[in-house]
Amino acid sequence: MIQLLMAGLLATAFVALYAYGTYDAIVVAAKCYHAETACPKEMTDMSNVSFILNTIGSLISGTVIGVLAVSSSKELPAARLFRDGKVSAARTIATYIPVSFILVWIACGVAMVIWGFIQYPDAVPSLTAQAKAWLGSAAAALLAYLAPAPGNAHGAGGGKR
Repeated sequence: MIQLLMAGLLATAFVALYAYGTYDAIVVAAKCYHAETACPKEMTDMSNVSFILNTIGSLISGTVIGVLAVSSSKELPAARLFRDGKVSAARTIATYIPVSFILVWIACGVAMVIWGFIQYPDAVPSLTAQAKAWLGSAAAALLAYLAPAPGNAHGAGGGKR
């Protein structure tokens, strides 16, 4: 139970940093795009935010793809992993945490694509690069979730794994 709580808190911190980094990069991109003069290099470099978007974004994307790969398309992601838990409240929370992380990941990714790639292309290079990477990760996550399991030729989502 304590291990699950600590993992949940750490994962929440990572997702919060990722969401904040996305927000911060979008704000800078909007300011630079609408500025009358070119933005200074120091403002668009955003090396720390770039590190957060690239490193934590990659970890979250890999986790989302892994969770969706082991989930059936007929159930909540990772619900099967927590079915045998003894404490029902912890099991319920643990079942919905992956769903909330996936929703935050999708929201941040869509925001990056809309504002970092379509609206303000190349205003903040690290945001544009992360938006492109997210599109590839989202395609991989979708395929992982909908692909049939090995040895199961019936329908999407794979059933038992």
